[in-house]
This record gives sequence, structure tokens and C-alpha cells, in this order.
Amino acid sequence: MRKKLLSKKGLLGAIGLFSFSLTSCGSNVLLPVYAFDTTCIIKLYNTEGVYADELGSYLQDFSDLTNNYSNFGKGTLSEINKDINEGKAVKVDLELAKCLKATKEYQTLANGYFNPMIGKLSKVWKNSLDTKVLPNAEVVSSLLEEMNSSSYEVDLEASTVTRFGKGEIDLGAVAKGYALTHSKDYLSSKNVGSYILNYGKSSIALGTFKDGGTFNVSLTDQNGKSKLKINDLKDTCIGVSGATEQFAVIDDVKYTHIVNPKNGEAIAKYDLVCVVGEDPALDDVMSTAFMLMDIEEAKQVAKENSLEYIFYKEGEEVISSSGLKISLVS
Repeated sequence: MRKKLLSKKGLLGAIGLFSFSLTSCGSNVLLPVYAFDTTCIIKLYNTEGVYADELGSYLQDFSDLTNNYSNFGKGTLSEINKDINEGKAVKVDLELAKCLKATKEYQTLANGYFNPMIGKLSKVWKNSLDTKVLPNAEVVSSLLEEMNSSSYEVDLEASTVTRFGKGEIDLGAVAKGYALTHSKDYLSSKNVGSYILNYGKSSIALGTFKDGGTFNVSLTDQNGKSKLKINDLKDTCIGVSGATEQFAVIDDVKYTHIVNPKNGEAIAKYDLVCVVGEDPALDDVMSTAFMLMDIEEAKQVAKENSLEYIFYKEGEEVISSSGLKISLVS
């Protein structure tokens, strides 16, 4: 298993959207691991380093399993998405099968603003952000139709996935959150309750600090400037989506990496959405879906799923739920 570790200097530069303000100091285990094309931070208190190593290995394996941009061989998402496997039951790693099964459940909760079959559209928009050239409208329309006519089925007992239609499965909005769910459950099984798990700036799980204390989380913009803090967090999870890093301004319009599965456009309504709740995979999905929803619809979906939230847009009033203790940073 490959382990890609960062120096302390590299770690500080990689945290990005999040910085942590701790109620106490000191830690026992700190392991930065490169997975999901980003830096994941595993920080455990008062426990054994072997648990961090186990999570690090899991992250890198699961990152390969869920990657739709590289071919990691049999049993992976990239194999399911191959044209030759359309309509075939593909034997996959059980962890990937479980993730895909859960993803179908999350899709039903997102009011049509999350569709895992959006892979081809996501790739087209990713290329547009890189080249700063808008995709052809007919191509977008065609891929949108293809997405809507595609689906997949999971057989957990056989550990197989069957993809129907030409659409590609993309787990970018859920993979890190699902990995966080697994990691949180693993630490619970080992009676580890004091930790920070920060998976690529967008999926975070917080236990308690080493003395049972709480954490404060600072949200920053693309310039590294703190905008607000969420105070007194513990035993909870955070999902964040933003248009502060992966975006391009084309013809005076800001386009992002978040593609709307309802119309094929890549225009977000907010600069950043933060979701806080007990299920990190759901937090991950909903933070992405909320970036595309009108505020009242998003509030209603959050209420239905017992989620706390923050909506931030430069120059506008911050909207947050009453269950969070937030403070603005001037």
C-alpha cells in the first residue's frame, strides 16, 4: 500500500478551506495521507498509531476504487464505467458496492440536485474550467439526456454493480463523506473518541479533544482569509462545498465544478455551503446539492434531514441555522 506523507510545512499549506482552533494543545498521532487527489488529515488523541495507519491504508484503497478519472483495474468504478461493461454485472470490491448502494439512497433525499450518473457532464465542465471555453450547448443537452436515461443496480450479496445506459457514475460528491463514515465507525469500534478527521477540506469528523473539550472551525475564502467561525463543536461531522477554488469566470459569468443535474449548467448560487450533521456522507451530498438550491428549498430539505447549515456569499448576509454557534471574522 502506498503511503504519501507530507512534511509539517506541506500539511499547513494543504488545509485550505479549514483551519482549526483547539481548546487545548498536544496530540498523539498525526498522519497526513494523500487520497482523493487531495490531502487527508488523520489526527488521533490518546491512542495507538496503528489505528491511523489502518485508516490511511483504507483511504488510499477507497480512493482508487471510486476514481472515475483513472483506471485502477478490476473491481473499481472506472471498470463499471467502461463502454464494454454497459448492462453487465461487474464484480466489484464490497466496499464500493456498499457505497454505491448508499448513494442511491442519498439521491432520493436531494430533490433532484444530486445524480451520480453525471460523470460525463462533470468531465466536460472540468475541461471547460481548465480551458476557459464553454462547452457546446448541444453536447451538454445530449449528455444531460444520456444521464437521465441511465441508472445502475447493486447486488450486495453478489458484490456486483450493473450500469444501464451510456451515463458514467461519478462519486465525487459522496466518496470522501462515505470514507469518513467508515473511518468514524472504525474509530468507534476501537473505543477512540478523541480525534479530527479532515478529508480534503470538504469532509470532516470531530470527536472530542484529548481532555473532552470542543473544537472551533474557521472557514476561509480562496485567499486564505477567515470569514467566520463555528464554535464549540464535538461528536459531529461537517460537509462543505464551495466555489472558491475550482471555478472559472467566462464572459463575466462564474462557473464552478458543481454541475446542476437538472439543467446541465455549472453555476452555483453561493460561494460556500457548510452542512453539519451526524452522517458525513449525507453531509457531503447535501452540501453539494444545497449549492444549487434556492434558500427556502434548501432549508426545508435540511429540516427534513435534521441538518444544520451555513450559506455564505460574498457581500451578502450569512444565513445559518439556530443550532450552530457562529461568529463573523472582520
